[in-house]
Amino acid sequence: IGVNPEDLYLQLYCISLCFLWISQLRVLSVHRTIGPLVLIFLNMCSDVANFFFMLFFFLMAFSVLIFGSGVTNGNAWVDDEGSKQCQEAGGMYAACNTWWWFTRTVLQSFGEFYVEEMTTGISIVW
Repeated sequence: IGVNPEDLYLQLYCISLCFLWISQLRVLSVHRTIGPLVLIFLNMCSDVANFFFMLFFFLMAFSVLIFGSGVTNGNAWVDDEGSKQCQEAGGMYAACNTWWWFTRTVLQSFGEFYVEEMTTGISIVW
């Protein structure tokens, strides 16, 4: 398990190309009809960035709250028998993930049901 350097390179290259094309929108800002739309979009980008910062901040706060309150102690996948089940399942269940305390909060923020452990076939998220 590890990150393939070529895949990482391609992902960073795609992200840089995306920002390159967004920065090229400045050229269109002098156009009579497209210019105001470009300026609105570029001004909106800072608001979107602030929103995602606040969303990440609150998601981390609620995740740490749930993790620190001991709710995860009732998780059947945390004890020794549960870790054996995770190894037998090949770690395919979402509750076997080490970041489950965070991903569970993200899923709950989108209205998913609260389930401490997901052991059905539909719970194979990863």
